[in-house]
Amino acid sequence: MRKGLKTLCATLFLVVVLLSLTSCNGKKDVVYYGYFGDSALMVIYSQEKNTLYEINVPMVLITSYAESTGETNVAVAMRSLGGLNPDGFMLGTPQVLTALREILDALGSSSNEEGTEGAIQRLETLVEKSYLMKSDSLVKNMNTLCNTDLRPLASVITGNQPEVACFDAQLFLNPDDLDFSRKYFRSWLLQVIS
Repeated sequence: MRKGLKTLCATLFLVVVLLSLTSCNGKKDVVYYGYFGDSALMVIYSQEKNTLYEINVPMVLITSYAESTGETNVAVAMRSLGGLNPDGFMLGTPQVLTALREILDALGSSSNEEGTEGAIQRLETLVEKSYLMKSDSLVKNMNTLCNTDLRPLASVITGNQPEVACFDAQLFLNPDDLDFSRKYFRSWLLQVIS
């Protein structure tokens, strides 16, 4: 009886250790906020859905949130608004955003589309050509353009070949009711990526 109890306890102990190890080593979401002058976006890899998202966030929502909280730093305001801890913050001018899009077009997206259709084509190209993200020179150039380390994002894209989805939050947020829109945005975002 004692031997059976010891075996049961040892087995339970091993199960608990294995579960804790797998939960600690589990993949996590990768989140980048981006601010390019008059454009703001979030790039999120959802581990649960194996999906790469691009979400365009209206600047009026960010500036409204910043004003209401007294925050002067756009990065901090975006992080607080989105509620997700970032792996990086892409920062640049509108020309930098254009250059990033041109890199993806050069990789083969040849997107003449604007808005979410163009973003979807570019993200699909990024996933399709993810083997190129193993090139240190390409990632270094993109890091330099964005002023952040994009290796965590490149790693999950190359390792998981995610689906892609793009949203323009400006299409469903009401600029006349920014308080509600701010509250709604965070709950909408968590529903989308979870």
